[in-house]
Amino acid sequence: MPKTHQPTSIQDHLRPISLLPTISKVFESIVGQWFLSVLEPSLDNCQFGCRKRRSTVHALTAILHTWMSSLDSGNSVRTVFVDFRKAFDLVNHNILFSKLMKNNIPHFLLRWFGSYLTGRQQRVRTSQSLSFWKELKGARPQGSWLGPLSFLVLINDLSTGCPVHKYVDDTTLTELLPKHAKTKMSTFLSNLLSWANENDMEINTTKTKEIILGPLARSNLPFLSTPTGTIERNYFL
Repeated sequence: MPKTHQPTSIQDHLRPISLLPTISKVFESIVGQWFLSVLEPSLDNCQFGCRKRRSTVHALTAILHTWMSSLDSGNSVRTVFVDFRKAFDLVNHNILFSKLMKNNIPHFLLRWFGSYLTGRQQRVRTSQSLSFWKELKGARPQGSWLGPLSFLVLINDLSTGCPVHKYVDDTTLTELLPKHAKTKMSTFLSNLLSWANENDMEINTTKTKEIILGPLARSNLPFLSTPTGTIERNYFL
C-alpha cells in the first residue's frame, strides 16, 4: 500500500498490509476485546488511538487546549512531533510479552497470543508474481486487529518529563514555557531516545518535526537532534 503519492522507494514509500482470513479476523477481534477489558484501566489517559470513544478529534482537541491555555497567558510552547521508523515492523516480541505480563494478562491468553505470533509467514505479490514465503522473527501483522492494541501496550510506559500525547505510535511532546524560563526540550527528547533504545524502537528524524509557538519563537535556540540528524523546525509568533 503506497504511503506517498507516486512512490519511488519500495523500502520507504510502501506499507505492507496483511491479507488475513476473514474467520481469523473475527476470532481475533473477540480475543482482542478480552485483552482490552484487562488493559483499558492501565492505559495512558493521553493515548487516543484504537480506543472506544476516542479519536483523532479528541487528540487534537487535547493538544490544542494545552497549547492555547499557555499561549493565552503570554507563555510559549515548544513541541516535537515524533515519528517512529517502521514502528509496527520493529516490535520486539520479548519486550511486548514482558509488558503484557506486568499488566496481569491471564496466562492462557498470553499462550494464545504467543501461538498467534509464532510461525507467521509472509510473501509479496506484484501483479501476478509471488515471492517465496519468509517466516517473521518479530513485528506485528499490519492490518490485524491485535496489531495496534499490542503497540498501545508497548508504548504505554513512554514518559519524558513533559506532557506527551499519543495516537498509537504518533507521539507529540509539549513543553509549556513561562516568560524567561529556560527550555528543557533537549532533556525531554533525550528521555524519549533512551526509551526508544530500551524498547528496540528507532526515531525517523526526517519525519520528526519541531514547532515553537509564542514569544520564544524569536529566540535563537539550538536545534534539536537525534543520532541520525537534525530535527526540522518551524516558528509561529
